[in-house]
Amino acid sequence: MKKIKIVVISLIMLLAGGLFANTELFHAANKAYQAENYEEAVQLYEKALASGEPSLALYYNMGNAYFKTQELGKCILYYEKALRIAPNDADTQENLATARQLLKDNIPAIQPFFLTKWWNGLRDTASSTTWAILAILMMVIGIGGLGVWQLAQTRKFKKIGFAGGLSAIGLALLMFALSHTKYQIEQHSGMAIVLTKEVPLRKGADDISEEVLPLHEGTKVELLDKIGTWYKVRLANGELGWLPFEAVGVI
Repeated sequence: MKKIKIVVISLIMLLAGGLFANTELFHAANKAYQAENYEEAVQLYEKALASGEPSLALYYNMGNAYFKTQELGKCILYYEKALRIAPNDADTQENLATARQLLKDNIPAIQPFFLTKWWNGLRDTASSTTWAILAILMMVIGIGGLGVWQLAQTRKFKKIGFAGGLSAIGLALLMFALSHTKYQIEQHSGMAIVLTKEVPLRKGADDISEEVLPLHEGTKVELLDKIGTWYKVRLANGELGWLPFEAVGVI
């Protein structure tokens, strides 16, 4: 099995990454991992998650532990959860790419429209809070610019104030939109990971509907709707179907 990195968190790193309600469990899990007691590490990480707040470090190390216990679905699920907190974390991206090489399902993804790809990339460069703060600052600058336009004595400064004010307000509106869309993603990604070894994707929300194709653990799906105990999902290639709740873990 390919080598996976493990982060051992010091107290300073804990403060930076997010405090847990029970840091002793987290440290005990790290020790179990280092001692190659991976099943014990998984149990301790799960207890740490249940007793405190999630963080990049916890999700990342949980992904590592599940990789070692060969539970590929949960491994990928927790790496994906880590990336929701820090989308550009290089270690998580690297480990997730390694885990994905072991997937049984090879579903070609539909490439998004280039503007959608650009928007999503820009959105993920900062948190919703950061985008909101930047938007407020730009709005203040924009209002100040329009104030200069109204009060300036010379034509030159009026032009500068008008152009600068409108530009800043336009950027503020863009940043408010980025903040809103990022907040929606932070609250609910709309994505899930298949956790069972194999599960049939069905045409309807019941066990007797026709099978579309079998899916294996670690496959990522988009959640579109739910009926009873079934999710309507879309695969990376655009194919639609239904999966039972217990077969997937929501990112």
